[in-house]
This record gives sequence, structure tokens and C-alpha cells, in this order.
Amino acid sequence: MKIGIDCGHTLSGADYGAVEVKAESVLTREVGSRVINKLKALGHSVINCTIDTCNSLEESLAYRVNQANNNNVDLFISMHFNAYNGQAHGTEAFTWSGIPRSH
Repeated sequence: MKIGIDCGHTLSGADYGAVEVKAESVLTREVGSRVINKLKALGHSVINCTIDTCNSLEESLAYRVNQANNNNVDLFISMHFNAYNGQAHGTEAFTWSGIPRSH
């Protein structure tokens, strides 16, 4: 399977991400590199869709989407570590069936 991995946000620039105990952009890269290595060890083809710096949020998002689309990935994973408050716990996952909704 060909998998696109986006280690969310940039290390510098307009799409830096949340900063609490640790910068989200740093944490996503630490976890992302482990995920990429594990997926490769399992025999998957991995496309790194991460961008480290950008001038705008639009540039950052366009790069990630274009990398995934241009490489025709089967699965796209965008990692984030949201900062909310000490009472919030858990995970969230968003999926898309690939079928556009009519408006």
C-alpha cells in the first residue's frame, strides 16, 4: 500500500501549530518518523508529505495535498497533537469515503 504521511504543521513560518509543553510541529516529526519507519518495515511505500517552512497556511496545505495527489497515495495520514485543556483526553480521526457530497 502507498501511504502519504503528513507530520502536521511547519517548523517555521505561517503554519507553526500549537505550543504547550512541546511544539506540536516538533512532536509530529518525532512520532511521524517512527510511524514512517514502522510502515516501511512492514513493506509499505511511504510518501512524506511534510513541509518544514512556508509563507502562508495556503502554501502549507497545498504542498501536502499536492504531494499526496501527485503520488496517488492509497491512504493519507495527517498527524496533529491538539492543545486544548488539561481536562481533554482522547483521539480524533476524520475519514473520507472518496465520494464527493452534493451541495
